[in-house]
Amino acid sequence: MRRLGPEQKALISGSFDAIADNLEALVADFYRRLFDAAPATRAFFAEDVDSQLEKMLRSLEFLIEALDRPEQLRDYARMIGKTHTDAGTLTGHFEVFVPVFTASVKAFSPDWSAAHDVAWPVFLEDVAAMMGFPLQA
Repeated sequence: MRRLGPEQKALISGSFDAIADNLEALVADFYRRLFDAAPATRAFFAEDVDSQLEKMLRSLEFLIEALDRPEQLRDYARMIGKTHTDAGTLTGHFEVFVPVFTASVKAFSPDWSAAHDVAWPVFLEDVAAMMGFPLQA
């Protein structure tokens, strides 16, 4: 990751491990928050978001596992970036995604700290940039 040091990577993977038993609830919480914050994003999803929940879980797990394998992380991010681009996703959608997803992770993380408040958005912004959606940092 461009801007993540070893300590931040450890924070991300550690908090992810701590919430591993609640990932389905976390992703459902994220989509609820996303649709509340940006109702227009609901149009990107089929009536039933269950299949999207599963895709999001698999992607998130892979991205976290690939934190120390930058080539694999970059290749995967590019692949899902193409899928998002083809679906009509814009950089502005990720400007909403980052704080909303961070809020969901925070809500499910028992040991959240100020350092997590920095690490998670940086991680998500880096992934968005690799996907082709660079955000203003």
